[in-house]
Amino acid sequence: MFRCWLILLATIAFSLPAMSTRSVAAAPASELIVLSYHDVGIKRQDLLDEFGVTVDQLAAHFAWLRHHGYAVVGIDDVLMAQRGERRLPDRAVLLTFDDGLASFHTHAFPLLQLFNYPALVAVVGSWHQEPGPWPLLYGKHQLNRAYFLSNPQLRALAASPLIEFASHSFDLHRGLAANAAQQMQPAAVVRVWDAISKTRETQAEYTVRLRADLSRSIAQIQKITGRAPRVMVWPFGEYTGVSAQIAKSLGLVLNMSLTGGLNRFPAPLGRVHRFLISTRTTPGAFAALFAPRAPAPVRMLTVRLDSLLNVPSAQIEKQLDQLIERVDRLGATHVFIPALSRNGERAVFQTDHLRSEDLLNRVAWQLRTRAGAKVYARWPIDLNHTQPERIARLNRAFADMLDTVPLAGVVFDFEDAIVDAPRVREMMQKVLETHPDDHVLFGVSAESAPKVQEHMKSASVSGPLPAALVVRVAMDAAASVVSRAATASTIANGWEVPQWTEIVLPAKTPEISAQLNQTMRALQRARQLNFGWAEDDFINDMPASALVAPAFSARTEMK
Repeated sequence: MFRCWLILLATIAFSLPAMSTRSVAAAPASELIVLSYHDVGIKRQDLLDEFGVTVDQLAAHFAWLRHHGYAVVGIDDVLMAQRGERRLPDRAVLLTFDDGLASFHTHAFPLLQLFNYPALVAVVGSWHQEPGPWPLLYGKHQLNRAYFLSNPQLRALAASPLIEFASHSFDLHRGLAANAAQQMQPAAVVRVWDAISKTRETQAEYTVRLRADLSRSIAQIQKITGRAPRVMVWPFGEYTGVSAQIAKSLGLVLNMSLTGGLNRFPAPLGRVHRFLISTRTTPGAFAALFAPRAPAPVRMLTVRLDSLLNVPSAQIEKQLDQLIERVDRLGATHVFIPALSRNGERAVFQTDHLRSEDLLNRVAWQLRTRAGAKVYARWPIDLNHTQPERIARLNRAFADMLDTVPLAGVVFDFEDAIVDAPRVREMMQKVLETHPDDHVLFGVSAESAPKVQEHMKSASVSGPLPAALVVRVAMDAAASVVSRAATASTIANGWEVPQWTEIVLPAKTPEISAQLNQTMRALQRARQLNFGWAEDDFINDMPASALVAPAFSARTEMK
């Protein structure tokens, strides 16, 4: 009866509102879309949280995929594509289910059997122990063992050719203290802060901790299911280059995040992006995941943390709230934070190699999680600097920053137009190795930008290229900014390097907000959509957010 009901439901699902077949672009070979599901329930009120879906939703999604010609593939297909042995079929999709909830066996597995769709199931080892840490806090709920797949259920699922299990860690699906403020960050990436010794976990200690956890997870899955996992689904989607290498050394050759996007294979470090599906994923939103999309416009702010140095903790929290509220109100997508104080003598992150204060870690994490902004550290590059001891200290401090701060990347600010020095290439490579999704940007003046662009085009450039050029332009040069907008990207070695315009604000005056508003409108009329300003005064609301937000916010533009 239940199976007949599912067939009827799947048939009805073909009529759900969706994009037509013509409007959905076929994914080229060796490209893959991955969907991430969690809890599955009969009714919405049965779900543990908003990240679950109902059986109706899941059946509708499966029917939509079949109706629009998508090929649901298994891990064997993905691994062969990763190794370059076989191309994936057109419109390839991988289905994943996180957390090892019992509802997968009850509600999702019958649908997978009905459609003959393979799936990857990620389990957290400590949530399947007998006995275990019961009751377990899962989101806002205290759950007992019955909410998670039992060992007999795990074995029964493992016997199906449709199901493969992945590690979701043994005990990393939680937060650990990341700084003196006891801010909790994902256990898989955080360097744990010890409040007693006032020190952070070293990279060596972090490596030992992660290797022990993943080894325990692998052994448990192999013991229960008879097969060792080949995929690492990172808790909260968070991992680093170091953790990816640890996983790979243990046989976990694919690393799955929760960063949405199309996957192309082979991928560095076996990186796999996934779209998180929830009750809020409407039929139209689901269809939109598969449609071609233009890159979202960049709206960037440069914010100094110097005002937070040497102030009481309560004042730091107050100013941090001001910053986060302002970033959210303005609709900024990127926040650039100078890693060194204005005089270059202090670091705003923890390091033993400069005078420092541990601010950037907590600011970056809160901007990311509360305001949804990507945070980049700004790092000055003076290639004419010839003091070896100073350069060595800065290099060591730079490594400390990458190791302890959850960044989206680094902006290298050049004082001249030479961007291919060996030291810069080494620093770029370290950024790209630290986290698989990190990016490097080059900050250059408007005067040196043409030289930099020509240099990047030349065949002599070796190593990685920046993801974008951040071109600093004085606000009174608005006309020249607009005139350059027609050539707002550089083609170098076959790669397009976009240009982002950073408007350097003059002295703060009552007129500055109106002038900035006009400049940003002019940029948009010239179809230069990636822009922002430096430096932002978040404490005094300068430029005035009420005046500049309509011209600045990408949210306003998309409406």
